[in-house]
Amino acid sequence: PLVVLDGAHNPGGAQTLGNSPTSGLTATGNITATATTGTISVGADLLANGNITTTATQGSIAVGGNLATQGTVGATAQNGITVGGALAGQSATLGSSAGGVQIASNVQVQTDLNVTAQTNVQAGGTTVAGGTLQASSTSGSVAFGSDLSVGTTTNITAGNGITLGGNSQLVGAAQLQSTAGTISNNGV
Repeated sequence: PLVVLDGAHNPGGAQTLGNSPTSGLTATGNITATATTGTISVGADLLANGNITTTATQGSIAVGGNLATQGTVGATAQNGITVGGALAGQSATLGSSAGGVQIASNVQVQTDLNVTAQTNVQAGGTTVAGGTLQASSTSGSVAFGSDLSVGTTTNITAGNGITLGGNSQLVGAAQLQSTAGTISNNGV
């Protein structure tokens, strides 16, 4: 992967971070990437010791591998966010105003996890939020593919169904609401 000491990338159009479309990006500090139009794309892992902040004002964000940091993760995109591997950090806020949010593998955050999308919200692996979980989809579904563990408050809302695919440990108040579709718990 391309290794940088502390990175900020804000040129505007579609952005490929790393030294090729299939490489990753590792930073010893913070990573900040902004695209006012187009997609922010990382072919493999996007890793940092500091905070990771990505914004695609009129596009999408695609990370081919893991999105992980010892700091916070912030990702905002109009047309969707896709993480091909795991998501890890102190806390994470991901939002898409017109698309979905998909994380293929495990999610591990020490404190709060906040995920909002117009369409589907999906986490394929085990999800652990040490603090509060806020997950919402305006018109789609919210699905956790495996075990779900939340340290404090859980609030999940969906336009078309909620799926808890594994065992769920929800400490504190929990509210699950789906406008249409079912709420299914496939674990215990």
